[in-house]
Amino acid sequence: MIDDTLKEFIPKFQMKNVGILNAAVHAQGLLTNAGPSDWQAACKEIKDACTQARQHCIEKGVELGKLALYHSLQQQGPASVLVGMKDRQILDYNLKVVHDGLTSDEQAAYNHVMKIFDKLTVKHWGTTEIENYWKAVSA
Repeated sequence: MIDDTLKEFIPKFQMKNVGILNAAVHAQGLLTNAGPSDWQAACKEIKDACTQARQHCIEKGVELGKLALYHSLQQQGPASVLVGMKDRQILDYNLKVVHDGLTSDEQAAYNHVMKIFDKLTVKHWGTTEIENYWKAVSA
């Protein structure tokens, strides 16, 4: 939902017969109603957008994590989507979206959330932890 950079690599991977896995679809908790752990390394812009999306979902009675999994399952290219689940409730959400898709209320929330993420100017945080490490070591 946040980082769609995989799309640009899919044709290259497919031409080379490289299998594609989509992982971390819940962005280390950012894309759940429970929210991320304190150690989550995304930048402020991404965290703020996720907070806005989370608040909208909570207000609408929709689990943001369910929307994130749905989004990943709609992507063409990946052969598998890997997700982590900490409890039975999340397992149930995941199975429901796999088998049933989204309800009309969830689809409306999904559309709203995607508009929030479409405004992002930063889509990933892959180097943030490394940069923070070197700042700490160099200080």
